[in-house]
Amino acid sequence: MRSMIGLRATACLLGGFATMGVAACSSGQDETNESSLAVKSDSGAADSGGGGSDGGTSLACADPDAGAAVVNTFIGMKTGLQIDTTSSAEFGNANLVPGADIDNSVSGAINLPLVEGATTPYLDWKDLAGSIDSHRLTDIFDGKDPSAFPGNSSCIGAANNPGKDELLYVGAANNNSFLYLNVLRASSLGDMGYTWIFTQDKPICGAQGNCDNWLSYSLKKGDVLVFGHFRTGTAKLLTAYTFNHDKYPNGLTLDATDAINWDQSPSGPMYWVADDAYTYPVAVNTDATDPGGWGTAGLKSLADVSGSPALESHVFAEGAIPTAVFVGQGGNVCGTSYWASVISKSSGNAPAGADVKDLIGPRKLSFGSLTGTASATPTCFGTVTLTASGKDAGGNAVASTCVWKEGETTISTECSPAAPLAMSAGSHTLSVTITEASGSGCSDTKTGITVNVYPAPSVIGIMTPTCTNSIDYTASGTTYGTPTYSWEFDHGIGVKSGASGTLTGLTGGALYAGTAKVVDVRLTGTGADTIVCEATDPKSATPLGPIVPKLEVSPASKTCPMSDDSVMFTASATGGQGAYSYDWTGCTSNPTIDTCMVSASALLCATQTVSVKIDDQSPLCAKTGPLTGSYGKVTTITASVP
Repeated sequence: MRSMIGLRATACLLGGFATMGVAACSSGQDETNESSLAVKSDSGAADSGGGGSDGGTSLACADPDAGAAVVNTFIGMKTGLQIDTTSSAEFGNANLVPGADIDNSVSGAINLPLVEGATTPYLDWKDLAGSIDSHRLTDIFDGKDPSAFPGNSSCIGAANNPGKDELLYVGAANNNSFLYLNVLRASSLGDMGYTWIFTQDKPICGAQGNCDNWLSYSLKKGDVLVFGHFRTGTAKLLTAYTFNHDKYPNGLTLDATDAINWDQSPSGPMYWVADDAYTYPVAVNTDATDPGGWGTAGLKSLADVSGSPALESHVFAEGAIPTAVFVGQGGNVCGTSYWASVISKSSGNAPAGADVKDLIGPRKLSFGSLTGTASATPTCFGTVTLTASGKDAGGNAVASTCVWKEGETTISTECSPAAPLAMSAGSHTLSVTITEASGSGCSDTKTGITVNVYPAPSVIGIMTPTCTNSIDYTASGTTYGTPTYSWEFDHGIGVKSGASGTLTGLTGGALYAGTAKVVDVRLTGTGADTIVCEATDPKSATPLGPIVPKLEVSPASKTCPMSDDSVMFTASATGGQGAYSYDWTGCTSNPTIDTCMVSASALLCATQTVSVKIDDQSPLCAKTGPLTGSYGKVTTITASVP
């Protein structure tokens, strides 16, 4: 049987726990956004990897700007880890892999589901191997470990730790109910005590005496200490303590060696207070254990199990404590973060004494957080695009649910609606609550999201042709910001800026196309941000050339006194629309469409004048004329002398 601590595995494995044993350790404000740290091992080679024989990545008093990014250890509200154990006071058989150990021995652990309603399957540490950077800190060096305590004091320096007291890595993972912790040491010789110390203030690393890197902790209400060790005895293998605020209401600043003193005797300092409610199962591997994706780098000796490397016995310990030790019963760990350090001691059960050996940390851990981002951006068409998302402490995107409101009215329950939301014109102030979908209780509410909503812009273009081979154009529109008008024409004319103008020198009778355009620059409501909206209206027009009339007469001349002579006037034109009509005066007989007959029978040798007006029926071109023409007969007198 195996103890099941946690809830059903609906995994939400979040990243951000870089594979370096120690990040920043200095006074001042938290550094929470730095990149990974590359340090040098004794060989002098730079190393930024996750441990192994080539050197480690642990440097307790490193430059805080070099690698102190917050690590998110949250694995989801309904995701729990499995721990082999028989009871809270005795250890079972730790195993990284679910089910029996790799050598098929089965521990005598009992099934202890510690969360009401918990169901299988559960995760195991192996299942977190894919997100190992979120859960493991390494401290593996080929030579001297630069983050050790060579003088058994609070002074950090390089040292060759005894194998049994040398930390290789530690792991942390949590859901809403439990914080799961593991420790891997280098050798199984004898017992080893290890202390997790969780502080809200950043540990202090400074000069003291002959030590340049003296480590101390500022302790206050809410800080937590977890003590464990690797061998059976009278002491429980895992015990949680809280800072004794009642005795030290103003807090304390203690050297590292004093800060981990969990002595409970009345004559002792009683920095910490134990509570059985915060003592939960722990398991130490007593069989050769499959390490899964966690690796065996740095082990002094390896046990081959079925031809595969494995963790030797008594080098791996895993346990769990309720998150209530940090946030109280019924509290939510979302938003809770602590600086975590792990310190090993050669005396497994001793609460005090300066036999500290090795250090991993300090490193800031987040037990769950959600930082939301949200925006409401107006579109150009009377709608608003809503976008919201959440990230954990490691900067990784997490599945979230959202509730958008205007005042007390819910307007959307989607983080990023598939379609923009229609809203009335005017200014709107919105809020959105972003909640992690796993049910962790992590949420973030963004308020004061202002957006200006406008209807779609419009533009009306007019192209007016003339009878002089030109086109007048103009544009007007309905806009809500700062409009800019332009036209784009074909026939190689191109773009004309401005709302109006005249195109000249065109070909009469040809069709010209143009598109009126307005660009409306509008404020979004967020600072000076703007959006650019456009509207267009295609138009076309045909200009006409001016009407040019012509009048001819035939025959060119006649002589008197013939009375039956007649002449024909003929009118013609170019330009305009081309469908001409003729208005004649002075004809002696009914004119045809474009001709006028003048007869001399009644006029004898008088001169006759005719006129014509030409119209092409186009409203663009005015009627021409009148054109006038005249015809006169010439009398010739011949005299003879008898």
